[in-house]
Amino acid sequence: MMKWMPSAIAVILAAAAANALEIPAEVRLLYADERRQNPGIYEVVPKFEFPERNGLVRVDVLVSRKTEDGRWVFRNRLDRIFLKDGKINAVRRPGAPGDFWSAALAAEKFLYADSDDQGKKLSFSELDGTPCAPPAGNGSQAEMRTPGRYLFPVPGGRPLSGISPETVEKFRRLPAREEAAWLRERLRTLPPPAEAVSLLKRLDAVGEFSYPLTAGEREGWRKLLLEERLGVMPRRLLQQQLFQANFLPHEEFAAELLADPLLGSRTAEAFAERNRPAFETLLLRWSSQPDKQETALRYSNYLNSNKEYRNRMLSRFKAPAREQLLFLVPLYLRDAESEGSKEIRELLNNTPFQGNFRLLRLTAEWILAIAPAAYAPEIKAFLHRERNNPDLKRSVLYPLLLASLCKANDPEGAAEAIAYLKSLKDPAQIENAKRIWGKGMTGPVTLDRIIRELQK
Repeated sequence: MMKWMPSAIAVILAAAAANALEIPAEVRLLYADERRQNPGIYEVVPKFEFPERNGLVRVDVLVSRKTEDGRWVFRNRLDRIFLKDGKINAVRRPGAPGDFWSAALAAEKFLYADSDDQGKKLSFSELDGTPCAPPAGNGSQAEMRTPGRYLFPVPGGRPLSGISPETVEKFRRLPAREEAAWLRERLRTLPPPAEAVSLLKRLDAVGEFSYPLTAGEREGWRKLLLEERLGVMPRRLLQQQLFQANFLPHEEFAAELLADPLLGSRTAEAFAERNRPAFETLLLRWSSQPDKQETALRYSNYLNSNKEYRNRMLSRFKAPAREQLLFLVPLYLRDAESEGSKEIRELLNNTPFQGNFRLLRLTAEWILAIAPAAYAPEIKAFLHRERNNPDLKRSVLYPLLLASLCKANDPEGAAEAIAYLKSLKDPAQIENAKRIWGKGMTGPVTLDRIIRELQK
C-alpha cells in the first residue's frame, strides 16, 4: 500500500511508526483519498489510539494541509476516527472552538477594532490606519467591553487586545508540530485572562487535553492551575479541560486543588466520582490534622455519615464562624437524625430570611434529605414569621420547606404546598417544584401528578 501512497503522507506516517503508534490501513486509505481530492502538502500525525469500547476502537489524528506555496489551508485539524472490525465506522471532527487563535490561523486579513463605551461604540480600520466599514457578521461587541484596541481576524473574527500583527504572523508560520509548544509557552507567561482563555481553547482544539499526560506534564499543568495570576476564568477552563481525560484522583495531584477556594468543589466532585474510597480516606485523615481540618470541613457533604469524621469536626468547630456554619449544617442534622439537632432548631428559630438566604436554603435542602419530621414545628414557625415576606415565596427556599412538611406528613403543610403548586405560573418555579417534589418519581413528572400524590 505504501508504494502508491503520496510521498508527503508517507514521510509523516513513517515518523508515526517510529513513535510506536501505527495508523490502521483503513485510516491511511482515508487520507490518501482526501489528498487525491484536495491536492496539497499533507501532514498526518497520529495522537492516540483508545482501547475498544462498545465494539469500537477510536484513533485520534492531527491533520494539516498546505498549499504548494506554503500557506496553511488548515493546521492540526483533530480527526476522531472510529473503527469496527478494522473498518471505518465514523469520522468525527469537533466543531470550531470559537477562539482568537483558531480564527487568526484561517483569517484572510486583519483589522483593528477600537472600542469605547463598553463596546457600544466600535470603529474599524485597516492595519495601516485607514478607516473601514465593520466586517460582515460582526457580532463580537460583548468581547470588546473593555475600552481599547483589538486585533480582529476576518472572516470569523474573535477579537483580542494586546496582540500585535507580528505575533500573529509568527503563529501562522509555525510548523504544525510546533504549534502546541508555542501555545503552552505563551500561556506560561500568564497573559491577560481573555488571551489565556483563547490559548486554552486552541490547545484543546489540537488535542492537548484529550490524552493521558506524562507525570511531568501533569505536574506542569497542576502548577499552572494553582497560579492565581492566571485569572478566574482561565483557571476554571483549564481545570475542566484537564479533568476530561487526565485528572488523577489521588492525593499527590489533588491535595492543593482541594484547598483552593476556586477549584476545590469541582476537584472534590471529580475525586469522589472516580475514586471515592481514596477521597474519603484523605478527608478522614485531614479531619485529625489541625492544619487540614478547615479544608476537611469544606467537604462535609461527602463524609457527614462517617461518625469518626463527624465527631472530630463537631469537636473542633464548637463556635463556628459564619462560613464554617454552612459546612456544619449536614453534620448537625446527621448527628441527631431522630431527635433533631438543637443547633438546627436555633438556626430556624433565630435566623431571619433577609441576609441569610444561602444558609437557610442549604439548611432546608439538608432537612428535606435527612430528617424533615424532626423540624416540622420550627419550619411552620419560620413560615408564619415570614408570612408577609414576598421574597420568600418567590425563592426556592419556600418550596423546599413546604416539601419537608409534606415529607413529615404534616396536613397543614401539605395543604399549603398544594395551594402553592396550583398557583405557579413562572416556568423556573415550576421546574424547581418538579425537581423538589418529583425526586424518586418514575416516568413524567408534572405539577398535576405531584398535586394528586399530595392529595392522597
